[in-house]
Amino acid sequence: MNENKKLAIELPKALIQNSHVQPRFSHTRNNDIGDEHSIEYFIGDSRYSFTDIVSHYLDNIERIKKWS
Repeated sequence: MNENKKLAIELPKALIQNSHVQPRFSHTRNNDIGDEHSIEYFIGDSRYSFTDIVSHYLDNIERIKKWS
């Protein structure tokens, strides 16, 4: 795994440990693929999956690298 991806995974790990980030268990029914169970993270009034947070960090790391 390249360094950008490693960093994009480590940053959300640190973020979700902050007291202002609230984890919640989610259960979604989907007729096509069955039930889904996941953990969502609430930051303020917004909710994100861990994958959403990692993608956000990775996109921004790649943008910053282009500036260099």
